[in-house]
Amino acid sequence: MAILTSKKPSATYKSLLNIGTADNQELDGTLRIVEDGAGNDSSLKLTATGNTYGASFNGRVGMGTDTPNGALHIIGPDGAGGTNSYGTDACLVMDNGDASDDNLQLQMICGAAGIINVMFGDTDDNDVGQLQYHHGTNTFNFRTNGSSDRLVIDNAGNVGIGTSSPSDNLEVSSANPTIRLNDTDGFYATIAGSSGSLVFKADA
Repeated sequence: MAILTSKKPSATYKSLLNIGTADNQELDGTLRIVEDGAGNDSSLKLTATGNTYGASFNGRVGMGTDTPNGALHIIGPDGAGGTNSYGTDACLVMDNGDASDDNLQLQMICGAAGIINVMFGDTDDNDVGQLQYHHGTNTFNFRTNGSSDRLVIDNAGNVGIGTSSPSDNLEVSSANPTIRLNDTDGFYATIAGSSGSLVFKADA
């Protein structure tokens, strides 16, 4: 049976609520309303079985950390390194890099024939860019400027630019498909297809 107890407030812990057992009242979890001592707003801090979940003084939320560096900051089971730097506009931060060989995994699961769609938007268009994985056909589709597929990688590893069903390792499809090669001296060469012919052009 869970037991709720409270402690006398102090300069740091304005209110303290313990959730635990009769044998050890702080073993299972602690819920604290904390002030940082600098006159800032209080925050809510929950500690359970060694993990910390909390909202910092500036309204950010941390899971596994009580000092989040983004609107939502998640620390993985391997912890976070002390030299990580964070962007000032970070909304979501995920850390699992305490050691140099630690990995981080972001996993999204849908139905066997569903589509996982990551959308990039702005104030003018909420899905102007998209990354799509089609699980029914196992293809990866890239979209830009709110248009149809710009680049597709099919389930055989073929790459299509301007086509969603590439027939070879690389297929470029447009009214005048062209591949441009630039060198570091400012010159270029092009390989183009035109009316069934292959056209080579060099800028000398």
